[in-house]
Amino acid sequence: MLHAAHAAYKKILIRTVDTDVVVLAVALAGTLKEEIEVWVSISTGKSLRVSAGHEIARALGPEN
Repeated sequence: MLHAAHAAYKKILIRTVDTDVVVLAVALAGTLKEEIEVWVSISTGKSLRVSAGHEIARALGPEN
C-alpha cells in the first residue's frame, strides 16, 4: 500500500478475506495524503463487500 501511494497512485484497492488486513488498511489510510483513496474488498463465502477505507479513517479521526 505504501509503495502504491509513493508511486503516485490515487486509488488503491486491497482484496482480502482477513479482517485484520482491513483494520491495518484503515489505520494506514489515515496516514496517507487526503487525495489518496483506499478501497478494501473483503469476501467470505458468497458474500463480497467493498468499503472506502479512507472515509472510515477520516470518520474515526487521528490517533491520540
